[in-house]
Amino acid sequence: MKAKELQQLQHYLERSLLTEPAPSGGHLDRNTDVQQEDPRVQQDEDHPDRKDLIFRLEGDRWLDFPRELQWTTYLQEWHVRRTRIRQLPDFLAQFTQLTVLEIPRNLIADLPPQIGKLSALHRLNISYNRLSRVPPELGDCEQLERLELAGNLSLSELPFELSGLKQLVHLDISENRFASIPICALRMSRLQLLDLSNNQLSDLPQDMDR
Repeated sequence: MKAKELQQLQHYLERSLLTEPAPSGGHLDRNTDVQQEDPRVQQDEDHPDRKDLIFRLEGDRWLDFPRELQWTTYLQEWHVRRTRIRQLPDFLAQFTQLTVLEIPRNLIADLPPQIGKLSALHRLNISYNRLSRVPPELGDCEQLERLELAGNLSLSELPFELSGLKQLVHLDISENRFASIPICALRMSRLQLLDLSNNQLSDLPQDMDR
């Protein structure tokens, strides 16, 4: 998106938010910790064509993602936490440039199959939500290096398709209901850290070879 288009989008967001006030806590920014009340696009004045933008959303007044987000598919990071959001948006698959998806401590109960379209994803954190399953399509995110699924409580297994995550070095599935080490974890050749603490482990796989 060029500087002129970015400016037009920002003006549109400002007008729409004037007519329909949004809950506080969400904004779009570029590597900044400045808090704002509404979703915004901030332009890098020195490099207006750069696309390393970050979306941030926080606060329990948020029940859903702002629809304006669907027009910012150039984003590379989402950081959404401590909201009452229950599901990811239906336009998630359009964000093929996402490298970081940090969505801990929400009320998300389902990770959609479209997650597999995020081929550039390096880090996924969906800890402390309400997941009971992980879609096999997540195994298509072959660039994934860090996967955090801690504290979902009802999660008890991972699909074998996650064996395809050959770049994964960190897997956190603590505070769930696993009775055994997932077979797919034993096939992740670069895995360096596997956190299984506070589960219900009762046995180890017979073919555990490392």
